[in-house]
Amino acid sequence: MGVKIRFWKGAWWIVVHHGGRRKTKRIGDRETAERVARAIREKLAKGDLDLTSTSDTETFRAYATTWLGTMKGTLKASTVAFYEGHLERHVFPALGIRQVASLRRSDCREFVTRCRAKGLKVTTVRGIARTLSTILTQAVEDELLPANPALRLGKYLRTADEPEPEVSPFTRDEAALLVATARVRFPDWYAWVLCGLRTGMRAGELLALQWGDINWRHGFIQVQRNLVRGQLTTPKNHPAPARRPVTAASCRPAALAPAAARGLAKGRAPEAGLGLCVGYWNGARRLECAESLQSDSRRRGA
Repeated sequence: MGVKIRFWKGAWWIVVHHGGRRKTKRIGDRETAERVARAIREKLAKGDLDLTSTSDTETFRAYATTWLGTMKGTLKASTVAFYEGHLERHVFPALGIRQVASLRRSDCREFVTRCRAKGLKVTTVRGIARTLSTILTQAVEDELLPANPALRLGKYLRTADEPEPEVSPFTRDEAALLVATARVRFPDWYAWVLCGLRTGMRAGELLALQWGDINWRHGFIQVQRNLVRGQLTTPKNHPAPARRPVTAASCRPAALAPAAARGLAKGRAPEAGLGLCVGYWNGARRLECAESLQSDSRRRGA
């Protein structure tokens, strides 16, 4: 049993250890913290203090699920998918049943070590650690933890002797062959492939492209939408809609080469609707393509 006070992040905290439980509370000034600490010691001596509370016993899974539910309105769909994927595949199986208030630095360090032992890429483990740290930062604000035990885990993510990943883009000949093959064998996708190669747009941005986004006179595309898991959102380099409206001035322009412009113009038809590549590529067709293109198996095989 013990009641201590400590100074952290510009304020005085009370730390109580009793009956195998640990409770922290932000007080403010030192005089008040000492007075509250004395009162707690007296109650503990009399057996009048019960440290059990809902927040103390809340599991990490329950806390993270609640946090993510409240944040969905302010986060991009891709960010939500990023957090959900890491939580369900890696964090919940390892730490889901643990109480939030019981998590320590050693737990987070061991968790990262186990992720590395699975053979996951360093960039993947870094994203998992960032997801865990983001949630535990909120737990600190909610006064469930005195400090974030998952903060600054970078030294456990060093690559050591592991080779740096190499980026292997298409060569000029490979890109030309891909376009030629699409033109002959997959004409429905010819304009889409050509536009992607010539502009560097992401798959989701291409799927969300509309005719009005193309400035034919000046030769560029205004990238202002992204399709993520069937949801229209803003591009990665643009703030979420809840924080900032989409405007022409704030969207990313992509230069449109003459060859790509000609390819897009050939696919344009009055009945195209929102679809870009071919006339029958309507909203339903676009969602069908998005589901197939955004699946991990299709991406790995592409």
